Amino acid sequence: MIKGHTDIDIWNTDFFVNADYFSDDFIIYHNTGKEFTYNKLVRTLFHNHSYKTTYTSFILCLSGFSEIEIDSVKYTIKQNTLLVMMPNQTVKYYEVSNDYKAYLIMISNKYFDTRDNFYKMASLLIPLKNHPCADLSLAETDLLKAYHVLLYKKISEQNNMFRNFTIQYLIQATFYEVCQLLLKHIEIEKRNMPHKEEIFKRFLKMVETYHYKERDISFYAEKLCLTPKYLSSTIKEVSGICYELNFSTPSSFTRFFKRITGMSPRKFRTIKVFPNLIE
Repeated sequence: MIKGHTDIDIWNTDFFVNADYFSDDFIIYHNTGKEFTYNKLVRTLFHNHSYKTTYTSFILCLSGFSEIEIDSVKYTIKQNTLLVMMPNQTVKYYEVSNDYKAYLIMISNKYFDTRDNFYKMASLLIPLKNHPCADLSLAETDLLKAYHVLLYKKISEQNNMFRNFTIQYLIQATFYEVCQLLLKHIEIEKRNMPHKEEIFKRFLKMVETYHYKERDISFYAEKLCLTPKYLSSTIKEVSGICYELNFSTPSSFTRFFKRITGMSPRKFRTIKVFPNLIE
């Protein structure tokens, strides 16, 4: 175990004993919010503690909100937000509201490994690593709700001799639908990206000019005629890095930049890390 980091094998713990469905391959919750609200063990180990995922999971938030960090990027999950988490990602929950309610499906790595066709389809998740969530329309949310309602109905059919097979294939169908929805939203974001890329390019040049004396995002936002909130979200979308510019010294900015990107700002300027962004 690394300091500040916990390795948790979900399938060999008592964390999810109250799951609506638990098998060697899947864990399904009709309302995962109750675990964070009522399960003291889950709250203690997951809240403000980093852990490494050993599964693939989909979360559809129905009410309330949660703040979650995935691979050092923080996301706010609210009503109608769809989120996917993949194996070997570092996850940390910061806050979960008391009225948080969400559908949750978890798929073990073993399940992907033992089914060739489904394993190949798991490659769909690769583009989602840097775009793990999307705010769905009401129609898209209702579609996923319909899948889950049917899945929950089959979970309740204890005397159905084909119950486990039906659940397995319904989860696969849900998996494909989740991937399709998230990839669709990535394409929408890309169509809106050229303008944001230009903002990011101008921001980098301004940081190069002013970073010795200006470390407040508000300064750069005003120069660009934007709100600080919009500038922050744009930087995050384009670069995958959430910049916080309140550094005490230029060297602290350099250390932070190098830790995130793996290179110094000087080297960053000499290569095309982000195509069409840096001349």
